[in-house]
Amino acid sequence: MTGGGLSQAVATALSELRFDYAPSLQTQHLLLFATMTLVTVGLAYWITRTRQTRGAQLFALTLVVLGARLASDVAHGLVGELWPVLEVLVALNPLLELGLVVLFVRFAGRYAGMERVGSDRARRAMGGLVAVAAVAIATNPVHGLVFDAVRQVSIPFTHVVVERGVLGFGLLGVNAVLLLAAAGLLAYAVTTGFRPAWWPAIVLSIAVSVAIVVIALQLRVGGALYQYDYTAIGYAGFFFLTTLALVEHGLRRIEVVAREEILDDIDDAVVLLDTDGTVVTTNAAAEGLFGTLDGAEGFLDRFDELGSEQLDGDRERTAITIDPETTEWETLRNTTRTAGRGPRHFLVSTEYVTTQTTRVIGHVVRFVETTELERRSRELERKNDQLDQFASTVSHDLRNPLNVATGYLQMATEAVDPDDDAAFDVAAALTYLDKVEVSLDRMATIIDDILALIDNADPVTDTEAVDFDSVASAAWSTVDTRSATLERSGEGTIEADETRLQRLLENLFRNAVDHVGDEVTIEVGLTGDGFYVADDGPGIPEDEREQIFEHGYTTGDEGTGLGLSIVQQLAEAHGWTVSLDPDADGAKFVVEGCATTRRPAQTTESTEPERRHRPERER
Repeated sequence: MTGGGLSQAVATALSELRFDYAPSLQTQHLLLFATMTLVTVGLAYWITRTRQTRGAQLFALTLVVLGARLASDVAHGLVGELWPVLEVLVALNPLLELGLVVLFVRFAGRYAGMERVGSDRARRAMGGLVAVAAVAIATNPVHGLVFDAVRQVSIPFTHVVVERGVLGFGLLGVNAVLLLAAAGLLAYAVTTGFRPAWWPAIVLSIAVSVAIVVIALQLRVGGALYQYDYTAIGYAGFFFLTTLALVEHGLRRIEVVAREEILDDIDDAVVLLDTDGTVVTTNAAAEGLFGTLDGAEGFLDRFDELGSEQLDGDRERTAITIDPETTEWETLRNTTRTAGRGPRHFLVSTEYVTTQTTRVIGHVVRFVETTELERRSRELERKNDQLDQFASTVSHDLRNPLNVATGYLQMATEAVDPDDDAAFDVAAALTYLDKVEVSLDRMATIIDDILALIDNADPVTDTEAVDFDSVASAAWSTVDTRSATLERSGEGTIEADETRLQRLLENLFRNAVDHVGDEVTIEVGLTGDGFYVADDGPGIPEDEREQIFEHGYTTGDEGTGLGLSIVQQLAEAHGWTVSLDPDADGAKFVVEGCATTRRPAQTTESTEPERRHRPERER
């Protein structure tokens, strides 16, 4: 046979083989379901690798479950006579279908921004539904309500015929209702959300129609193979069309991802409400501030300064204050206490969320924290007040001794005028110069106090546990205490800036010596939440107690009126409070709000046997 004849014979044989081959019904079923399985799993993998938009991973998981349901039909056609395996596959199919639809509902809720669908309550309800279905299927041999009959048929190939029971039809109905609800959520999302479009909604309608028609035909007239279960094909058709609609609408839009990421990157707390004022979703900052809010109703009504009327029209930003000690927001309370912060301040603004047709579909509430701004504002106000006080001190307190010094200096000059022998008096000039020195010393004291106020103006940021007794001793040694006596009690440590604490004690010691006298007895002691400094003098008259911490207030000719002001400033710089004990016999200054650790009390005996109380005198 020639080469040409051989080629012609082979071609004829192949032609006959091609046209004579007709795949069996079993092979057709296997190819159909295997192809759909591969396409479904391939779509899930593609979405997982290329889409990072809202709910994309959840939708991919839904497709994986659909692939498992289709793979079950592939296995159904392969196992042949393995009846136990066929029974397991039949039992799994309705459970896979229910799980598929439940996952799709969760995805639809997330895609549509309906976070209530994904709330803990909704998840528990859907999980309970799946659990009940699983129990009903597992116990079907007892009650026969899910499958009325399960028979093995060998013509035209071995497969299982299932006759549904009451619960079987009930599960199918539940699936249909959930599928319609999920499709409705998606239709709402694509027609009212960002860049609303109608054609994806039309595709979704077609998808639902395909699923319903296939399942209805299956129940009514069967398929190519009598009583074979083709419901998986209906689900596959629905999800293939749904994937097409969503990929074009949102799953491929990078702006969706960008908007979510930008929202979560915003430091301000942002809460999205629906038109009824119910929380739809929040960003990470809001969740960190208020905790989980999904589905919370009347959100704005839970603030004293806000309310539902805040959503009506364009309103000015509202300033609110949240006290961590009284707020109902547990997350805010815990985080604020942990950070050691006080009341927190916010500016709250609301804006409409509208479609392109300007229809209002919700509200955005934004909380801009102004706590640091408030603190700086108060600090600036305090410094401005302090600047006014400094100006007053310079213009008034320094002017008086300066005028006195100038006057005495002029008198001293005149006393030693070389041109006036009659008035020449060196002794008088020296006396006048002594008075000049006294005025200059007073000016130096005032300047030192002003510098102390400036140095102690900033809040204390770095503290350490210091030995209180040692600091008190150091303060005592730097003050001109003359014949005064110091008694100490309640030894231990205190969390403070050691230098500023010493200055505070120095001013209290100096105040007692200056106003009571050289032989005053001063007691300093550590308490559970602070310390005190007390003297055995006559105390402070009741009508003067409200003024003693005022800047420049003094009742003595020699005082600057800044000592106790410095004490108060040093205490407040630590976050402490200082007050006068009204029940003490002498003047007892109590500092509270400190972190202290006390050791067993040891009292240093006074060099004087008794405390002496002197008659009232100027302070």
